[in-house]
Amino acid sequence: MNAFTRTPRHPDFTELGSENTPGDDFLLCVDGTEFANTYYCSAGYVRDGERWASDGPAGLSLGHRTREDAEQAQIDAYLANPIPPSPRPAPAPEPDLAPLPMTWEQALAEATERGVARCSDPALMASLCDGPLQTLVGAVAPQLVWEGAQKSGLTSKDLARLCNTDPIAVGELMWL
Repeated sequence: MNAFTRTPRHPDFTELGSENTPGDDFLLCVDGTEFANTYYCSAGYVRDGERWASDGPAGLSLGHRTREDAEQAQIDAYLANPIPPSPRPAPAPEPDLAPLPMTWEQALAEATERGVARCSDPALMASLCDGPLQTLVGAVAPQLVWEGAQKSGLTSKDLARLCNTDPIAVGELMWL
């Protein structure tokens, strides 16, 4: 039997929040080992009442009414396919100097038009960069991080995991 717990990402930041109220970021743990996180998504393209998000075995999951709904998405995915804790992500591949498949503006427009559940991965990554990125890693330029991640061949899931494990590496994406 697995023991699932919720712990604050940062000490002394323990505000859970409510349906439309920001709360602090929390980690989800199974038997004491981190496997996912939850946070309040304040991006303008996310509808009121559906602002909770999570990242973990279910991928980046946005648009939940409550933190518990966002957590349950990750717990269900974990229970369907339990995975051992993963080691630190491998370094990003060498940057590809080919032109990007779309511009930052096109990616944001696609995410707004189609919604994050139905957009392409570059658009999903742009919505991550435009929304919770600075909350997750600090003072970075969202567009430059998106462009660096695209040039490095990262997926939106790779970038979300990097935000949770190595914020300095996320900042370094701005300089590619």
